[in-house]
Amino acid sequence: MKAFRTLFFAAALLSPNLLHAQMEDRPLMSVNIPFAFTVENTRLPAGQYFVSMVEYNHFWEISTLDHKTNALFHVLADQNSPAATGDSALVFSHYPTDYVLTELRDHNRGIVAEVYPGKRGKQLAQRSSPQLTMIRAQAF
Repeated sequence: MKAFRTLFFAAALLSPNLLHAQMEDRPLMSVNIPFAFTVENTRLPAGQYFVSMVEYNHFWEISTLDHKTNALFHVLADQNSPAATGDSALVFSHYPTDYVLTELRDHNRGIVAEVYPGKRGKQLAQRSSPQLTMIRAQAF
């Protein structure tokens, strides 16, 4: 019985839908991203996106306006960061073959959140040095 209970809770915690349903989204900004990109380990197409805070210093989400395309990703957030004094923006590392989301800046809340690079970001960083690309966002 104990093994069954442990297995049940492990499956429940690993289920992204259940995990997402238990957390509260806090929309931060909307942004039009004109290129396909990778966030952590998920490839997303160009388009209009919402960025939401799911859990302040752990999980955030980026999703299309219709919520059909989305990614839940890990961040390390720093509130009252001097880097958050400019415009709200998403910062991408631009490699020859890909864009990787690396940072989110929320001017209204004074938050800078570093996005974990994921497997693809680490692979690209080993091959070449990126250029930074910043896309302005509309903060809520």
